[in-house]
Amino acid sequence: MTPTAEKNNKSTICLVTPWPPQYSGIADYAYSLTAALIKHGLEVTIVTNCQNPTALAGCNILSINSDSELKNALDGHVMPIFQLGNHPDFHGFMLDAINWLGDNCLIELHDVVLHHLIIGATGNRNKDSFYLNWLERNYGSVISNQFESDKSFSLDETTSLDFLTYPCSDHIVDDCAGVIVHSHFAKSVLKNAGVTAPIWNINLYENNSAQFLNRIINDEEILKIGIFGGVQKNRKIESVIEALSSLSQKAIDRISLDIYGSIDSDCQYLIEKSNNNFGEKIKFHGRIEETEFHKAFLNTDLCISLRSPSMGETSAIVSRALSIGLPTIVSNTGWYAELPEFIPKVNNGKIESDLASLIEIISTNRALYAKFRNQFIDYARSLDGMDSLVDDLVSIRSGILERI
Repeated sequence: MTPTAEKNNKSTICLVTPWPPQYSGIADYAYSLTAALIKHGLEVTIVTNCQNPTALAGCNILSINSDSELKNALDGHVMPIFQLGNHPDFHGFMLDAINWLGDNCLIELHDVVLHHLIIGATGNRNKDSFYLNWLERNYGSVISNQFESDKSFSLDETTSLDFLTYPCSDHIVDDCAGVIVHSHFAKSVLKNAGVTAPIWNINLYENNSAQFLNRIINDEEILKIGIFGGVQKNRKIESVIEALSSLSQKAIDRISLDIYGSIDSDCQYLIEKSNNNFGEKIKFHGRIEETEFHKAFLNTDLCISLRSPSMGETSAIVSRALSIGLPTIVSNTGWYAELPEFIPKVNNGKIESDLASLIEIISTNRALYAKFRNQFIDYARSLDGMDSLVDDLVSIRSGILERI
């Protein structure tokens, strides 16, 4: 693709991305990012495989169905930015275009480990699969055989597979003009994997909400604990349930647990799992629409978002929680470990005990919870929202355009 007059018109920008109502945190993030870009006076074109995209005033949305349609949609756009994650349904259509564009595109990478993206929706891992052939071509037969032989392909601590040494993203992004990540952890994974393309680490922000910041908490209310974004093995939801069920009766009487998001097949058993001391306090809501999600988010007193092990991902849920001052507990790993010091972080080897100690204290002492919450609110009020992120992103892209 040859640069056009757009090089000299930095007020135009193209994002290739999932888009609401697709069930993707990156889609929600892209919507917020686009609104912020428009607010900054940029003309934005969205290219997506979403077939019923949510309208957003001020941007042009192009829905595509094939590689040829994607190429046509990108024709004339210089340095489109790909919002890249690991879900094949939402990002698989981007791979050929990224390869085709090479150093004429910029990638904002939300998940460093992209094995699921390469495997595709079928999950096919046999000798003749696209996945194994891709691994052999890029990492050699010894490594491809290792990934074929471990049939579990699990994302929990028992896995023997070295995802972070062979993340797949290294070969996908290395020829592009640059990569934007949101943690030192992600940047180091890419560097260690041999990526030579420029890598920028910028903070991930969402816009804040006065609805939560100004909400009054009644001392007599139940502490509503929420988990958002899907039920998967490495989100350690079983450990959360075990931790909460081990609390004193006084604490159990003061809490509830609501879990929002689609449930992976290997986690379905959690719905049936009950504990005499706590089971009636848990509610699984499944995937809910954005308006209901927003309402649930604003009604939550404490968000728990764990990852063990971390695959280098960033969390739109956590960024959103922090932007509105919602107290949040995270894992002491990856991007999460780099969050501000006042945010409680539980160690992966001690999830249940660390979490139980924290919840016991803040559920039975509402004055302490109020103090805890005020730290998050003060932090949210100190943030620039997406303004800072947009400034960084536009500056990075403009710098690249100056050099081509």
